[in-house]
Amino acid sequence: MADNSQIEFLCLCIHRDAKTIIPHGQNIYRSGDVVYFIAPKEDIPGVSKVVGYNEREQQNVMIVGAGQLGKLVASQLSNSVNVKLIEQDLETAETVSAYLNETLVLHGDGTDVDLLASERIQEMDCFVAVSGSEKTNLLSGLLARYMGVQRVIIHLTTNEYIPIMNRIGMDAVVSKNITTVNAIMKYMRRGKVIAVSLFEDIDAEAIELEPKEKSLITSKPLKDLKLPADMIIGAVIRAGAITIPHGDTRIEAGDKVVVFIKPSMITKIEKYFN
Repeated sequence: MADNSQIEFLCLCIHRDAKTIIPHGQNIYRSGDVVYFIAPKEDIPGVSKVVGYNEREQQNVMIVGAGQLGKLVASQLSNSVNVKLIEQDLETAETVSAYLNETLVLHGDGTDVDLLASERIQEMDCFVAVSGSEKTNLLSGLLARYMGVQRVIIHLTTNEYIPIMNRIGMDAVVSKNITTVNAIMKYMRRGKVIAVSLFEDIDAEAIELEPKEKSLITSKPLKDLKLPADMIIGAVIRAGAITIPHGDTRIEAGDKVVVFIKPSMITKIEKYFN
């Protein structure tokens, strides 16, 4: 945990040279690491500054694909930023245009260089490719990066492409398949597991657990429990309040505990909560 001018956050995981590291006090960050942090929402801008990112407000966003994902993203953003939504199917474009009053809906191909240039793609703060065509998402995302967009997010269905896209410069690659697997894994885990999240390209999971009465995790402060090395408790939710734990934190029955852990350690951590 770190406290930098009252900023509270915790490093959960370091992805380095295709390896996943669950960090502890002795770990040192290196240039090129991909680091996963957990922090209260209000502290996220401060965390960005601490690690050297100067976040600027997103004003102009271009989205390719007016399917379910595209409509959802556009509707969430259109009240606060300028959104352009490109859709190849004319009928869909007309239908969505009537539905999204605050969004500029364009009929065209998201891989059309002339269209992208005419819509001044170089002025976009963010480009999001979420069409139903994986090929379109891949190519349009690469074009957006080449034409100067600083933040590019694409949706893929082939999970094998995800680490490749991350390495060649995509800022975020999302997969509906991963979301589906998360839902399945929730029901496969033993004990009282509330949620499971898998992460693309790293060998770790985030699991939300609720300890039972008199379980081992509630018996002592965290610093006195001999927890497995390849796991870290990232947050404790108690009576609706979220806190970043430290060594003196004591888990109570009924808490919701977010654990970041390597899959091989799942059975070992479950015994602490059951």
